[in-house]
Amino acid sequence: MIKIINDPIKYVLKAIKELYPGYRAEVIYLTDYDGEEGPAYTVFDDDRDCPLVVIDASTPFHCVPGLLIHEIAHVVVGIEGGHGKKWEKVNIALMEKLQELFKKDHGCQP
Repeated sequence: MIKIINDPIKYVLKAIKELYPGYRAEVIYLTDYDGEEGPAYTVFDDDRDCPLVVIDASTPFHCVPGLLIHEIAHVVVGIEGGHGKKWEKVNIALMEKLQELFKKDHGCQP
């Protein structure tokens, strides 16, 4: 069996679950993304059960955890939250939780 020992995405998901367990979102990596919205964005659509986080598949892997946290902060604060104080608080809390969880298991930052 092959096991990824220090998968930062796993730790992002764990941080989200610990801090904001009631929130749902789906994440998709797009290979044909034109980048107009930046490397990632969140879709809030009444036709969907939950928000959709879109990440450009060409984004360097080391950037994905931060992008995912950024977009999940939008999910938590909602479409009206923008990049305001509440969004900033959630974003920082998730980043700190990611670092705490990863450091606990691996002795270093992700």
